[in-house]
Amino acid sequence: KLYQGGLKIYTTIDPRMQLAAEKAIHNNVASFTYRGIKAQDAALVSLNPGTGEIKAMVGGVNFEQNQLNMAVIARQPGSAIKPLIYAAAINEGLINDNTTLNNKERNFNNYQPKNFGINSPDTTTVREAIVRSHNIAAVELLEMLKTDKAIKYLQSLGITSITDDDKNLALALGGMSKGISPLQMAAAYTTFPSKGIFKGHYTIQKIVDEGGKNLFGSHLNEKRVFKNRTVELMDSILKDVVTYGTGTPARVSIASGGKTGTTSDSRDLWYVGYTSELVTVVWVGNSDGKP
Repeated sequence: KLYQGGLKIYTTIDPRMQLAAEKAIHNNVASFTYRGIKAQDAALVSLNPGTGEIKAMVGGVNFEQNQLNMAVIARQPGSAIKPLIYAAAINEGLINDNTTLNNKERNFNNYQPKNFGINSPDTTTVREAIVRSHNIAAVELLEMLKTDKAIKYLQSLGITSITDDDKNLALALGGMSKGISPLQMAAAYTTFPSKGIFKGHYTIQKIVDEGGKNLFGSHLNEKRVFKNRTVELMDSILKDVVTYGTGTPARVSIASGGKTGTTSDSRDLWYVGYTSELVTVVWVGNSDGKP
C-alpha cells in the first residue's frame, strides 16, 4: 500500500523542535575540537511527558559519516541513573530528602567506589547526595534498597536493556553491562513531571489510507510507578540540581529539573533535563566507545 501511494502517516515530531535539535547538535559538536573535547557523536531526544509523544530525535551528527542512531542505542548512564534509584527508595518508604547517608569511602563486599572531588563529606542528606552527585551515598542507598528491587523499578520505567550481570552495587553509579538508551532514559524521566505515571513513547500517531480508513493508531498503556509524594520530592531535588548543583550550566528562564551523568574516562556524557511540558536527554561521546 505504501508503494501504491495514498497512505497518510501522521507523526508526533514537531518540525520546529526537530530543526532546533539538529542545529544544536551540529553546532555544539562542531565546537568540541576548539574546546578540547574528543567526542564526535551526540544524540538528543525530546518527549512530551504528558503523552509520550517524541517531539524531536537526533541520532547523530552526520548520517554520511555514521549511520548509527545513537538515540536508541544503550550506553552507560553514569550518574544519570541515580534519580531513578533514589525515587524507588523514596517510594518504598526507606528514605526522604532529609535522611542522612554515610558517604565515607569504604569497601562494599570487595566493591570500592570512589567519590569525585575533594569536598565530599563523610555524611550527607539524600537531597545533597543527589544535588552534588556523591557516589558512595548512592551505593549505600542501593545496598539498602537491594538491587533486585531497583531493577524491578527500572523495568517498570520501560528500561529493557538490563541483564543478569547488572545485579550488583555498581548499578547505583550506572555501571551496567549494556546501559540505557537516550530514548528509554527520556521516557523514564517523564514520570517526574507527569506525577509518577509512566506512559512510554511513540512517533506514529496514525496511518490513514486513501479512503480515509484508519489503518493504525497509537495506544499507550499508562501505569503508575511512583506515588505523588515521591515525585514531588524528586522534582524539588532535581530543580535544586539545576539551581545550585551539578546542573547549573543548564539553567534556563523557566523552572526545570535535571541530572548530569559521566562515565569512566568520560566515554559517555549525559544531561537529562525537563520542564512540565518537555523532557530532553542529550548524550555525547563516541559510538566506538573511545574516551
